[in-house]
Amino acid sequence: MEDVVILFEDVVEFLKGNRELVLTTVTNQYGDKIPEKYMEIEDGKILLIGINCYSSSWLGLGTCQCNSHDVRWKREISVKEMIEYLKNYIISKLEEIKRREENKEVISNLIRDLERVFSKYL
Repeated sequence: MEDVVILFEDVVEFLKGNRELVLTTVTNQYGDKIPEKYMEIEDGKILLIGINCYSSSWLGLGTCQCNSHDVRWKREISVKEMIEYLKNYIISKLEEIKRREENKEVISNLIRDLERVFSKYL
């Protein structure tokens, strides 16, 4: 339940314009997860922002200095588009939370079963 509360708070903070909402990430050559695509609200404009150069040294993805192009692209999107992105984001996060909870339950059951089997030998 705590994960759902955090998800709700993240979405609300995004809608207030206080933070970006990261939709997807990539791992750079240093092992850091960096935003691949995200949304932000700036002065009432809803912006979708993504990686323009997947070889950008600025993002730790390669050696490109991005002198002749932008590291990221940015475009304004409609409220309807934002809602669609939000819907997909929330569904994805809820599925991830559900999957983690199911994994925790399976692991807990496995531990209990192993303890039962090995209790004779310990």
